[in-house]
Amino acid sequence: RRTLYPTWGEYRAFREGTTSMDHVGAFSVSRLNLGREDVPVQAVPGAWITPSLFRFNPVVPLLGSLITEEMVAEEPHVALLGEGVWATMFGRDPDVVGQYVEVNGTEYRIIGVLPDTWRFPADESLWVPFLEPVGATAEDQFPGAHLIGRIAEGSSMDRATAEATSLIRPATPLPDRTPAIAVRPYARGFSDPAEIPLFWTAVSALVLLVLVAAANVANLVLARTEARQSELAVRSALGASRGRIVGQLFVEAFALTGIAAVLAVTLSSSGLRWM
Repeated sequence: RRTLYPTWGEYRAFREGTTSMDHVGAFSVSRLNLGREDVPVQAVPGAWITPSLFRFNPVVPLLGSLITEEMVAEEPHVALLGEGVWATMFGRDPDVVGQYVEVNGTEYRIIGVLPDTWRFPADESLWVPFLEPVGATAEDQFPGAHLIGRIAEGSSMDRATAEATSLIRPATPLPDRTPAIAVRPYARGFSDPAEIPLFWTAVSALVLLVLVAAANVANLVLARTEARQSELAVRSALGASRGRIVGQLFVEAFALTGIAAVLAVTLSSSGLRWM
């Protein structure tokens, strides 16, 4: 089964004809090349978005303003920076709004900075408008796009799916294009339903592995404590209380646990960055 991205005709038909969803928009995530005159080009996680996304997922910018339909109509090449990019590339310059950057070789004017708490659609830090190419036909594909909207009051997922099917399929009557359409919660938007059982199987296996490792470590700690019986007996004979001895054993165990936790977090973070 191959993924069919919507065509411009399908997007227009759904956006203009739907009554079961509010604020229909689209987005496409990508690594975008961001540069400026005095800073080398960096590949940052970014997204092409339609301005309607801010209507159902609002955010208050740290600086400047959000992208709007009126703004894009007058000046299509505008950009929003994430707080992290603003800090690393611009040193948190309060006058960054109005400055220009290059995104994939095209000049964009910065209109605002968004807080790191807003990472929509997934984990992005740069946003630019999703522009319909000049002369795009109904059959031209909307590259990499995911359609998104908010279920209208009184509607349902099933009704939205049925309506989307009735609007989208006739919009591009091509012989090799009969898409299977389903409206799903955004949290599952990037997941293939067929992969969900496999995901939970992997999670269960991972939990079992952690439990086995924890049991082995516990056995090692008990064995080490058993081997130190003579030492502990000497300390007790010299006047150390039982509480003090137990406390020392707990401190040693917590120290080992802390070192292991730091190593685990470091390796996990490195692995995620590599992926």
